[in-house]
Amino acid sequence: MNHAIRQVSAMSETNGEVLLCLGISRYLVNEEQILESLVDHRSWLKRWYDEGVILFSGRQDPPNGGVLAFRAANREAARAFLDSDPFTRNAVAEYDLVAVAPTPAPWRRGDIDEFLTST
Repeated sequence: MNHAIRQVSAMSETNGEVLLCLGISRYLVNEEQILESLVDHRSWLKRWYDEGVILFSGRQDPPNGGVLAFRAANREAARAFLDSDPFTRNAVAEYDLVAVAPTPAPWRRGDIDEFLTST
């Protein structure tokens, strides 16, 4: 496994904060080609849900891409994570990355704290 991907669920060495990230994808191919990679993409998602890395995912409305919320140690790890998606590897979609250092409590929900600090 790529070192940067292993860092996805690790704490940042600089300040102990984990980034909450949004991967916003755009499909690059037609629906038939999307469906050809969908099983691999969903297997990839399940793996990272099971690892506790992904908070939520879903298709945009209209369905011209998707959105993926996840945690990462830093921007480099977040980019490597998105690049490991079969949709990216198979040139089905490309992601824009938005990384957020969440404001501490009381300006965020407790369940976000739990998600960000889970391993």
